[in-house]
Amino acid sequence: MAIAICTLFEGNYHHGVGALSNSLYRNGYRGVIYAGFRGKLPVWAKNAKSFDVLYHSFESIKIFSPIEGIDIYFIELKIESHFAHYKPDFMLELMSGLGKDCNGIVYFDPDIVVKCKWNFFENWLENGIAIIQEITGNIMPVNHPTRFLWSKVIAAAGENVINKVSNYYNCGFCGILNKDKEFLLLWSKFIQIAIDKFGQNPFEFINNDRTSTFWSIDQDTFNMAVMSTKNRVSDMGPEAMDFLHGGFTLSHAVGNPKPWEKNFILHSVNGVAPSLADKGFWQYEGYPIGSFGIRRKKYTLITIKIASFIGRFYRKL
Repeated sequence: MAIAICTLFEGNYHHGVGALSNSLYRNGYRGVIYAGFRGKLPVWAKNAKSFDVLYHSFESIKIFSPIEGIDIYFIELKIESHFAHYKPDFMLELMSGLGKDCNGIVYFDPDIVVKCKWNFFENWLENGIAIIQEITGNIMPVNHPTRFLWSKVIAAAGENVINKVSNYYNCGFCGILNKDKEFLLLWSKFIQIAIDKFGQNPFEFINNDRTSTFWSIDQDTFNMAVMSTKNRVSDMGPEAMDFLHGGFTLSHAVGNPKPWEKNFILHSVNGVAPSLADKGFWQYEGYPIGSFGIRRKKYTLITIKIASFIGRFYRKL
């Protein structure tokens, strides 16, 4: 089954794109990675070649092949919206254009690495839309007051609440077959409703108003789509993103600073030990894409070991 990968990045998040691509390759993925971006191409992709076919939201396309079996399509985007709001539209555009010959598509945030064999994801998608539970606010019963607020928005949009889900999901990952793209249409529709109501702020939680209908626009609307889709969904718990120990699927470096920015010794002295996602990033950095030099990686791995040792004795409460 031909499945395409996609992600969105800008600035130094290209380091994450490199590690994500490495992790996919080293776990058996062979195929296309569509990387939408704003700004400049990463230095490690300087040999990328131009691709002549363009699509309406795409400024230019360049292809970089770091190793046989992987082709990264760097898609320069001319959209003005925040990338957090563009995820479903990007996936839909790929399904109808560049990726139309694929059976489905999997979106990863650029601060994720894959930990398990790729065929696990292919099997997963056969059972429904692949989604993963959040750790923050994960237990969200069907009678949660926020769900009632969302239900009003869903009804006003001419949709229905179909799924009585009791968990809250992280939209940094979503795997979907083409036949289930109705889910993406719903997600996109609810994002536009939220933007029209609250403006372009992608993260309503900046205002720290947990009573808002949309505390986090991209993620809340993702959960609304889960509530109202007619398609099957297949979910895993928060350990699947390494939010809890015991996971084997992904490692998601949420929050800041990112693993490629972090001073691990300083953080450990301040009571914050290296996370599973920190270690996951540096495990996959370097091959086949080297975003940092060998010396930098060796030095960082040493500091992670030291910081982890400090973290055994000193933890921030």
